[in-house]
Amino acid sequence: MTLFTPPYFRIKKLAALVLLACGSLAAAAQEITCSTPPTPADLIPSEPAIAPPLICSQTYNVRVNIHFMQTADGTGNFDQFNDGHPDNPDPGVTGYDYAEALVWAANGQMDINPPLTVAPGSSLTPLPKRIRLLLNGVYFHRNDALRNYDDLMNPSAYIIDGHNTINVFITEVPLDNQGYPLVGPRKGGVAKQVSYCGMTGNSNLWTCIVSPWTGWVAPVRRQAWEYASVLNHEVGHLLGLEHTWYGASGCADAPANANCWNLNEPPVDRTGVPRCDAAAKVSNNMMDYNAQQKSLSPCQLNKLYRNLEGCLANFVHSCSNCMPALIRYSLPHPKVRTTTNIVLDGRASFAEQWFKMEVDRVDSQNQIIAGTHFEVSHWRAMAVENLSSQYPFLAGNRYRIRVTGAASCGGPVAEQIDYTSIGTGF
Repeated sequence: MTLFTPPYFRIKKLAALVLLACGSLAAAAQEITCSTPPTPADLIPSEPAIAPPLICSQTYNVRVNIHFMQTADGTGNFDQFNDGHPDNPDPGVTGYDYAEALVWAANGQMDINPPLTVAPGSSLTPLPKRIRLLLNGVYFHRNDALRNYDDLMNPSAYIIDGHNTINVFITEVPLDNQGYPLVGPRKGGVAKQVSYCGMTGNSNLWTCIVSPWTGWVAPVRRQAWEYASVLNHEVGHLLGLEHTWYGASGCADAPANANCWNLNEPPVDRTGVPRCDAAAKVSNNMMDYNAQQKSLSPCQLNKLYRNLEGCLANFVHSCSNCMPALIRYSLPHPKVRTTTNIVLDGRASFAEQWFKMEVDRVDSQNQIIAGTHFEVSHWRAMAVENLSSQYPFLAGNRYRIRVTGAASCGGPVAEQIDYTSIGTGF
């Protein structure tokens, strides 16, 4: 498999956030927690001995939305304009940047599948992990109650496109009266459910990830890659995987284990007996709590693929080894729209290597008026694009705005079309 690489122009900005090759969780203290409830063992279906062949032979690109939950006054998390630091907000890192870095880092970890360390999976040849996350949208919400993480929280009121997109909520620890986190960062989360076709509802899938921003503003900054394994773990639940350590994964090659964070971590169990005193006891499975958390067994992968071709097929944007581009832009609100402020905010677009903006004046039936066409292309990602400085918009007229784009590896051309009125008359 080929590591999906961010567009060239974004590499410098994302490098400090992602650091895929420069960091390891092995030195971190054991702190990952997941509050997703287990499915009763007698309800977990086993993989069929003989199953029909899979349709997709390449990569399942699964849509995700990232939501930043802020306080009622818009603080306490990344926002549209900067990193939300209480004293020195950095406009060079916005919520759009962090969301993209988190997704690229998660995909980087899905690009590898090291050999399993716990028998019998350790004797098997690893298979490629053919699932990647496709950033479908980035959103910001102000809600004190849902900003502060709680194992029982339910943010489903903020779900967008729940029929075909996993919604990921970035939640945090409480703040002090200076706007700083009351406690240090923790890494964990909760997923709505472990999905089973025919047994669970298969829409409005969501997960909460706790304290990425808290880690970002901490004295020792934590980068996006440090939360990538948490995101993959929780998405694994939503796509049909259980925790493995308690022996209810439904996969013989992902058996019960000691749930060790690392070698000799923890040194003993509750009775004082050595628990993690051998490398063969330390799992590296993505669905356990451990310092690596990157591997999946053949059976686990098969569960994911069959769900993505079954009851969760709506969540798959495409089956392709080329990460598709998505074009996402917003326009100024109609009440403040004038001939001089037609600005397209395209920072929520994803994986586009080039894009083209087109403008046409249209009549009241949205039919294009000849001789009014304008277009401009750029070999870079969308940012905040001021169309008013490039096209002579006229008050009292209506326009069709079309933006297309594609990834560097090719793939389908992404598109968004809007019709907008300037001033009055329509």
